[in-house]
Amino acid sequence: MINEHRLAELNKPMWCIEFQTGNFGCYAGKAGVLRMYALLCLAYRTQMVLAWTWRSMLGGEEQFFFGLVDHDGTCGRKYHEFAQIASDYHVLEEYGFPYLPQPEIALAYCYENLPVYEYGTYYYRTPYKRQIMDAFKVFHYRNLDCNFVDLRNMSGNYKILVIPGHAIMTEEMARNVRNFVKEGGIAIMTAYSAKVNENNSVFDTFQPGLLSDVFGLRVAGFERTMVHPPAKGEKTPMKNLCVRKCMTEGTEDGKGTQQVICEVSYWELLELSSAQAYACYEEEDGSCAVSVNRYGKGKAYYTSAETSEPLLDWLYGQIAEEEGISPGIDAPEGVVVRKISEEETLYVNTTSKVKEVMLEQPGKGVLKGESFTERLVLAPFDGELIVCK
Repeated sequence: MINEHRLAELNKPMWCIEFQTGNFGCYAGKAGVLRMYALLCLAYRTQMVLAWTWRSMLGGEEQFFFGLVDHDGTCGRKYHEFAQIASDYHVLEEYGFPYLPQPEIALAYCYENLPVYEYGTYYYRTPYKRQIMDAFKVFHYRNLDCNFVDLRNMSGNYKILVIPGHAIMTEEMARNVRNFVKEGGIAIMTAYSAKVNENNSVFDTFQPGLLSDVFGLRVAGFERTMVHPPAKGEKTPMKNLCVRKCMTEGTEDGKGTQQVICEVSYWELLELSSAQAYACYEEEDGSCAVSVNRYGKGKAYYTSAETSEPLLDWLYGQIAEEEGISPGIDAPEGVVVRKISEEETLYVNTTSKVKEVMLEQPGKGVLKGESFTERLVLAPFDGELIVCK
């Protein structure tokens, strides 16, 4: 996540100068894992990887951080795997790398939210980092690129802006969100967002603070699965909420057919003004789960639940279909796919199982030097660049 944030809008590739070869007290991962991560780096805008460490150190705090060469000077199996990585990179440098996409999706991240959450753990009981990762997973598993952005300074040309658990909302941030939606963008904000200003003072106006009119609602309270903070070692219980889309064009039952289950411990009560209910809970007296408000040329969606991967994934899928936005690249679970160019597609199997990928058109695998017609079979932790011409 940190690396993605650094890369966000620089439009420059990253050099991974400390590409881990081992870990504290861990000699190595399974055979092929090192190479898999090196290929995965290419899918995430990396241009170069440098092994850390080369030789295992004999002293110091990292003496048991095992490198490519063992303490006795012998080349371990990781050395030979890294040699394969070097060979792969040499072959791939003739193609469309470094991969520098122009994502249509922005994911708002603000470091200052971390101390805000840590200061008020009795209220913010779902960690900020977990909410950011849950939002990121939606696009990772759909094989979609996204940029982590600072709401105070967005420079990219995005269609979707996701604002997960963004507790802080300054006037500058709110102005940029407002202008983004007004000019035709689609914003998705989750609960816990826009609660405090830059001084961590709670808004004395309608929430979401400074953006209540953009989202067309007022947060009128909230519910929890646990009223008081959990005791030490006790986990906060979760609640399964069944969300069903409200009436859509072509339906007769007034509810539509789509539904999703989200597991949360916190959800807000929404008082809608100009917004409309996009989805409602089957429980909780049918209260609004997701609202949508037309503002200017764009739309602003608000989820009453804390950031939830299943709920966000469902909502993005609905919006993508309605707005003609890419839903992602379909692939077997655990296979990361990136369209490096119109003719080049990178596939990386991140699992310990054999995966079979159906190809849209025949092509040649440049790493294996083989031609593939309908399907590509990837061994555990394997990867390939398919070139179609």
